[in-house]
Amino acid sequence: MPAYTFTRLVQRDQLECLEIHHPFFDAELLLQGGQLIHFKPHHSAESWVWLSDKAEYVATKSLRGGIPVCWPWFGDADKNPATVRQHIPHTEKAAAHGFARNEIWQLESVMETCHQVAVTLSFTAENRADWQGKARLTAEFVFKANQCELSLCTTNLDSTALNFSQALHTYLPTADITQSRIYGLHSARFANALITDNGQWRESRQSDAVGFSEETDRVYFPLMQRLQLQTPKHHTLLLSQGSHSCVVWNPWINKSKRLSQFDHQAYQRMLCIETANVMDDSISLAPGEQHILSLTIRRP
Repeated sequence: MPAYTFTRLVQRDQLECLEIHHPFFDAELLLQGGQLIHFKPHHSAESWVWLSDKAEYVATKSLRGGIPVCWPWFGDADKNPATVRQHIPHTEKAAAHGFARNEIWQLESVMETCHQVAVTLSFTAENRADWQGKARLTAEFVFKANQCELSLCTTNLDSTALNFSQALHTYLPTADITQSRIYGLHSARFANALITDNGQWRESRQSDAVGFSEETDRVYFPLMQRLQLQTPKHHTLLLSQGSHSCVVWNPWINKSKRLSQFDHQAYQRMLCIETANVMDDSISLAPGEQHILSLTIRRP
C-alpha cells in the first residue's frame, strides 16, 4: 500500500483495517467485507456507528456493528423473491445476508484532501458454489467533518439478467433505546418479520414515529428518502438514494441472549436502520447495467 498522509493499513487480529486519522475526523474500514466500523468527527464524543464491545476480528466472520454490506441476498436466502433465489443453488445451505460481507475486498484508491478522504474498494463475484452470476461491486466511502457517505455500485458482468437484494446494515448508537425515535416513516407500509399470516409476514402501516418497546424486525417501504433518528443525545439524518425499502431492527431482551458478538444488555444502546433493496424492492440488472445504492449519515 502506498504511503498516505492520513491513511494507513494496520492489522486487527486476523483482519486488515484501514485507519484514517484526519485533522477533522477518524475512521476505520475493514478490507474484509468492505465494512466501516468507526467514524468519529473530532467535534463528536463518540463514533457515529455502533460497534459491539464483543466484536471479533476473525477471518470469514462479519463483525457485529458498523455497516456490514449484505449482498447478493438479504437475510435468509429462502425468504427472498424467486428472481433472487434462482441464482442460489441451495438456499437451505446459504449463509444469511449473502457472502460479500465475509470476502476480502481490494483497495482501489485513496484520495486525501484537507477537507475529506475518499476510499474506493471493489469485489468481483463469479459463478460460486453458493451463487450463480457474475458481478462487480464497488464501494466508495467519503468522510468529511460533518458527514459520512457510502455508495455501493453493482455492475452486471454476465450475459443474462442479474437479480439481487442488498442492504447497508447500519448499526447506530443510542444512550437509551426506549427514548429513541425514527421520523420519516409516517404512513409507510411495512412487513413485520415477527408476525406471520398464512406463512407471510404481516403487513401494516406506520401511524407515527417508530419507537422501541420490544423486539423489532420490520421491512419498511418509505415514502421519502430522508429519515431522522432522535436519541437522547443526538439528532442524526440518514439520506438514501437507489433504495425504496429499509429495515428497522433491535433484538431486545431474549434474542440478545442468542446473538454472537453481542452483550446481553447491548440492545439498550443500539438499533439498526438499514438502507436496502429487499422484497419487492429487489434489483434486476440487464447485462452491463449498474445500480447504485447510497447512504449519507449527517448530524446537523
